[in-house]
Amino acid sequence: MDAFLKDIKLGLRALAKKPASSAIAVVAFGMGIGLCATMFSMIYGVYYRGIGVPEADRLLLIYRTNPSENIDRMGVDQHDYYDWREQQQAFEAIAGFSSGTINVSGPYDEPARYDGAFVTANLFEVLQKPPLLGTGFREGDDAPDAPMTALIGYYVWVNRYDSDPHIIGKLLRVNGEQATKIGVVQEDFRFPQNEEIWIPRRDVRGDNPERGTGPFLNVFGRLKDGMSYEQATVDMSLVAQNLALRYPESNEGVGVYLTDFIEQSIGREAIPVFIAMQVATIFVLLIACANVANLLLARAALRTKEAAVRSALGASKWRVALPLFSEAAVLAVAGAVLGIVIAFVGVEWIDRATVGVGRPYFMVMAVDLPILGFILAVTALTAVAAGAAPAIQTARTDVNSILKDENRGSSSFRASKLSKVLIVGEVAMSCALLVGAGLMAKSIIKLNNHEFQFDTERIFSSRVG
Repeated sequence: MDAFLKDIKLGLRALAKKPASSAIAVVAFGMGIGLCATMFSMIYGVYYRGIGVPEADRLLLIYRTNPSENIDRMGVDQHDYYDWREQQQAFEAIAGFSSGTINVSGPYDEPARYDGAFVTANLFEVLQKPPLLGTGFREGDDAPDAPMTALIGYYVWVNRYDSDPHIIGKLLRVNGEQATKIGVVQEDFRFPQNEEIWIPRRDVRGDNPERGTGPFLNVFGRLKDGMSYEQATVDMSLVAQNLALRYPESNEGVGVYLTDFIEQSIGREAIPVFIAMQVATIFVLLIACANVANLLLARAALRTKEAAVRSALGASKWRVALPLFSEAAVLAVAGAVLGIVIAFVGVEWIDRATVGVGRPYFMVMAVDLPILGFILAVTALTAVAAGAAPAIQTARTDVNSILKDENRGSSSFRASKLSKVLIVGEVAMSCALLVGAGLMAKSIIKLNNHEFQFDTERIFSSRVG
């Protein structure tokens, strides 16, 4: 360890003697690491943070399908939902929800409109996400004649009610009906998308006795322990087949489709795009590694005498190569610091750019511990990758020929095949990136210049709630 620290100090001194080339190497590493970390932060925020509830990997959305009518997924009417609850065996429980506008007013408050969710009474129980204050909905709160109750979003509680801890049990009006506030949800909860108020979705089967009529729900369930996705699909398909036999007029040809919340929010089409973008940033990092490796090869060529003397004095090949790895480590660490700055800026920019496009609340992009851990791992791999080429070249050098050489130069350490391979690799990856970027830019231009078959100049769309 002491030897490695000494080599680090020597590496710092050697790099300080040539600040221009060292700065270029640090910037190359910083760009590569920063872009990689930014893209990884985006992918991690989209796919791996989860939806903010315990054991979210056990939650599956359940849709109806009708292949004979080319419908791959559709909502579930309340008749099917309650039959599913009684007959299914794969889930601990299933719950339902739908989203819509909820207008709120009170005796002393200005009216306001919020994005809300109409949910079955057991939704918070299935999610295993208790409120911050008060209680969740109780069994029977979604009965046809049950008094209206409401759960308030955290930011509604903070902004509209000044974080009043005594609002539980007080009245408000939701969509013109008097309701009782029974709880405030936790700060990180806006399920299913970006909701701010939750009220029960009442059972209206008595008012809508005909199957296949609304209101329609999005249904999800929590898998039982040991139950797989495939087993759940088989179980729900059997339930759908039984309903088709009992109610052919409404359920004939109706099957089920199961998916998770992440796939539903993003779609399968986005996965190849994210992979391509991550691969592109990895190419940038590899190009940076090749550049720095060539720089260190050039430095090693000027230090061959030193390496030869070390070998002649009995130093192992690893000990001779260690100074080159230490220089690569110093450059990689400095590049990582710059990369973290670039990642913070990039993630902040992406976060702001996607706020107003309906991004779900659980897709959080931030440079936090998982991302910093990724940067640490990438930095270590980068140092090894950049230091490996000069270390290999040094280990393969003929010590005797160098010691016999009277010149201080590097007559025995000229540009090697390895250096040429690195240059060819850089050019190849650069060309691949340029082609990919050109095709993507062309696609974006075509999308922006798409000509519709009708006049769009004076046509606008709107929504009235």
